[in-house]
Amino acid sequence: MNRQSETKLLFICPNNSIFSPIAAAWAQKLGGDEIQCFSAGINSCTKNETAIAVMNEAEITPNNSPMILSEALLKWPDLVIAYIDETTKPVKTPPGLQLFKQTIPSQPDEIDRHSIRLIRDNLFKQIQPLIISIKKGQQGKQLRLDKKQNSKK
Repeated sequence: MNRQSETKLLFICPNNSIFSPIAAAWAQKLGGDEIQCFSAGINSCTKNETAIAVMNEAEITPNNSPMILSEALLKWPDLVIAYIDETTKPVKTPPGLQLFKQTIPSQPDEIDRHSIRLIRDNLFKQIQPLIISIKKGQQGKQLRLDKKQNSKK
């Protein structure tokens, strides 16, 4: 598939440490050549070694390059998926860009491996239907994101 026909997805969360890199890794794994993904932090960027290890358990390697959200990056995707908590600054997207907002609990500085596994598995259940709809050629239609997010602290 050529690069111009890929669907470009941008996943963002407060620190680009758990939700957005895991979601982007699932989307890339499930979407293959039809999807191009990036993840970014809204407030800051931090690498979470536990989240990386939990994704490695599923034989998936998330992007290890933390990226901070910028206006230029917001001009790139076809779709933005934002995992936000009560401390997250508002995300302003360019006109016409689809933005899905998912509310997440505030994350403590350290989150245990079991909790990250639950987040990983719940994100898989959320991202899989989105990728299936993209692969079925629904890019021109309003895409849906499963709102059922049962993450735990």
